[in-house]
Amino acid sequence: STGTNMLAALAEVYTTGQLTTKPHLAKEKAVIYEHIAVSPQGIEVLGEHIMAQAGPIKLYKDFFGADEVLTNYSSTFSSWVATLMTVADNTKEVWQKRNEIISSIMKHFNLSYYLDKGPEGGLEHGGTPEEILQKTC
Repeated sequence: STGTNMLAALAEVYTTGQLTTKPHLAKEKAVIYEHIAVSPQGIEVLGEHIMAQAGPIKLYKDFFGADEVLTNYSSTFSSWVATLMTVADNTKEVWQKRNEIISSIMKHFNLSYYLDKGPEGGLEHGGTPEEILQKTC
């Protein structure tokens, strides 16, 4: 969101022929939006279809460090899915933050496997969260 009411601005231009109020533009941010499946075997980065099959989901803020998360997580589930939304001031910071989130989840659930079948052919790693994330950066 830019913080500007576009409908009001269009109405002003249409009725007066000019835009008298300067649009407020929010500072640009870097964002990573990704879907993960967590199981006792590890973490997989998958497509959004996993969310449709997940059942009831909830919105959480600051979930393992992610700014916002949609998830079916429950402490009673051994497997769950999530859409992680991570925001930072620039690309380097958002990737660092994202990797810290993945590391936090892996440590919390004692996971040693990470799979991301991205467009580059995919990354498949085992080991400690630190070793895995070092390989993915």
